[in-house]
Formats: sequence, structure tokens, C-alpha cells
Amino acid sequence: MILRRIVLAAFISGALAGLALAALQALWVVPLILEAETYEHPAAGAPAGNEPVSAAHLNSDRSAASSSRDAAATGPAHDRYAPPRRMLLTALADVIVGFAFALILVGCMVLRGRPVGMRAGLAWGLAGYMAFVGVPALGLPPELPGMAATALGPRQLWWLGAVASTGGGLALTVFGRGWPLRAAGLVLLAVPHLAGAPHLPPQATSAGEPPAELASRYVVATLVTLGVFWLLLGGLAGWSWSRLRPRA
Repeated sequence: MILRRIVLAAFISGALAGLALAALQALWVVPLILEAETYEHPAAGAPAGNEPVSAAHLNSDRSAASSSRDAAATGPAHDRYAPPRRMLLTALADVIVGFAFALILVGCMVLRGRPVGMRAGLAWGLAGYMAFVGVPALGLPPELPGMAATALGPRQLWWLGAVASTGGGLALTVFGRGWPLRAAGLVLLAVPHLAGAPHLPPQATSAGEPPAELASRYVVATLVTLGVFWLLLGGLAGWSWSRLRPRA
């Protein structure tokens, strides 16, 4: 009975928060990604960055641009459904991710053994945001397509370590009894940033890299939309759990 209640509360909160995230992404985040892709894949004949210009390069770019214009003018009718299909798949992915994170939040709240409601859910949602988004973003902020970056493996490894260290540090700092445990929690919070996230040298750039102003807007948009998502997820998870109490 408890497991069924956990799954149902997670499904309700994950679905609603995931749909809200998809709407915010469609309005704010996706347009920035599409704008960045215009720098990553220039449409005209000029090469990106400081690449050398050659006759073959210009001819191939003109041919590709001409083919793209022809395809846009005479392409199949189903191409017009690409944006709605992309939005639908994004919403589906957000709902699935929301459900998975909601299972974690509801499970943690229930295991905590304290009364669960919207206020407690908001606190847990804020903790989830700090662990999975806010604190790791201090070392590896969100990146647009085309931005210069180190290999994916080291970044993923650092991010996983930062999430685990932040989650453990928050748990020890908030729930630890006595100053030794709380001091250990503070150390855990600092460990990934003392180790340092993997970054390229400051002068390193990539061809077709979007401008810094666009990258800054993307960081703000991503962090704000995910903040709204996590607070909604936590609040709805606590509210759903309290509303699904078994009747006497």
C-alpha cells in the first residue's frame, strides 16, 4: 500500500512538473539552442572562425546552401511537423525524468519519518535542485551547442562526483547530530570544487562557438527553469503524498 502511494504521488508530481518544465523550455531555452546552432552550422558560404578559405570550400558551401533552400521549398509535407514532434518528445522526456526524480524525493521524505506536506516537499525540492543543478553548475555551467569543452567522460565523472558529494554533504549538514558530522558535511560540499572541474585553457575556442552573451542567457534560462521545475516537483510531491492518505 505504501509503495503504491509513493509511485502514484511520484507520477502525479513528475507529470505536472515535467509538463511545466517542457513549456518553459519551449518558451525560453529551446530558442536559445536554435540560435546557437546557427553559429555552429553557418548557412552561407563563409567558414566559421579562422578557418582558411578555399575555392572548394566556398563552392561546397554554396552548393549545400542551395540544396538546403531547395529542400525547404520542395521538401516533403511531413517536415512541417518537426517542431511539434520535437516539443512532444521533449515533454515526454521531461515527464519521465520528473517521475524518476519524484520517486527519489517521495522515498526520501517517507524514509525521513516526519510529516510530509507541501512545505516539506518544497524544502526537499530545493535540496534536490542544489544537489543536481545549482552546486554542480558552479563548476560546470550549462553549455550551448558548439561551445569548446573538454572530453565528455571527465566532465560526466566530475558531475556525478559533485552530485554525490553535494547530496551527502547536505544530508550530513542538515541531519547530522553533533558538530563532527556537520563539519564533515561542509567538507563534502567543498570537495568537488577544491578538486576542480575539467576545463579547457581560457584561450581555447571552437569554430562556430556562440557569443558569450548568448551563452550567459542560456545559463540563466537553464538554471531558472530547472529551479522552477525542482520547486514544483518537491511541492507537488509533498502535496500529492498528503492528499493520498488512506481513509480510515
